[in-house]
Amino acid sequence: MSRASSTLAPETTLRYRDVMRLALLTLVTLIALPATACTAFLLERAGARVVGKSYDWNEGRGHVTWNPAGVSRRALVPPSGGTPARWSSRYASLTFNQFGHELPNAGMNDQGLVVEILWLSESSYPKADALPAHNPLSWVQYLLDQAANLDEATALARKVRVVPMAGAKVHWFACDRSGECAVFEYLQGALTVTRGRQLGPKVITNDTCAASRVALGRSHGRVPAGRASLARYVRTAVSLAAVRREHDLVTAAFTRLDNVRQGDYTKWQVVYEPGAARVHWRVGAGVPWRTIRMGTLDSRCVSGARILDVATESAGDVTGRLVPYSGLANRTLVRGTFATLGAPDLADLVAVWPDGSTCQ
Repeated sequence: MSRASSTLAPETTLRYRDVMRLALLTLVTLIALPATACTAFLLERAGARVVGKSYDWNEGRGHVTWNPAGVSRRALVPPSGGTPARWSSRYASLTFNQFGHELPNAGMNDQGLVVEILWLSESSYPKADALPAHNPLSWVQYLLDQAANLDEATALARKVRVVPMAGAKVHWFACDRSGECAVFEYLQGALTVTRGRQLGPKVITNDTCAASRVALGRSHGRVPAGRASLARYVRTAVSLAAVRREHDLVTAAFTRLDNVRQGDYTKWQVVYEPGAARVHWRVGAGVPWRTIRMGTLDSRCVSGARILDVATESAGDVTGRLVPYSGLANRTLVRGTFATLGAPDLADLVAVWPDGSTCQ
């Protein structure tokens, strides 16, 4: 996060931003297409809750990012998408970023709201209208910045829309500290929010909520094997009701994440503790997890964002290993990710976008 409008000359910044907006159609296609096999769920017992997520893709690099409160942001959208959303962060958050700063794959804010993104082929976005526009990743940052709970997240989601871009077919899973969860889906051009009894088991994979519930009903108690989306959904839904007493919830969540592991395709396993403001993750099978204690971090905007390589070799509590965010580190991450995707020329364009974010 920059404390000035940009590190570039004004005329250069405008040129970069114009090109970036024109290129975003390609960008979101590249971001969304490979993310086809994720699983997310909430596990609870006796008032304690954790949210688990398996991030499955062919690219594993990324930053764990501490985002302070009080930052003014603008969404990155193409000209055809309408008016970019503008907002300020009320809350600090810890996010997992693979495609650049302020474009998180997922995260949790200091109020205990968790937002995760998963692939959904059935997604169909609305046409451009007067509502402020987001790309699918800035939408995650927007809710983490602005919403303290699921009710607020639902109200905020209805005030914006996601840009309908080729390949960007996703839905989102969100849970708050109270254990309320919802799935946000754009179906037939309209936002659908499924929660409460309509949601049923607090789990989602890569089919719609409706199709997932039908599959669970037809399983008749049989637990399917395999990597298919509905098989992972049913297997996880059944397992949520069987938490062994001798296991703590974090361990139990990682066990369930192992149960939906996609071999080397699974890059990150993340477990959030909304009530304790802790986030745990591991990269690779059977390795010790890392932990960040959000409550010990400085949430003031003037303190700046902080980052850590998601694949840090350290284990255990790594809160103290976060380092100040830098444009160079962001550019290095984005260049690496985009080179893997076959679009290295877009990296520098995307990397400078956060330079326009400022403290209020």
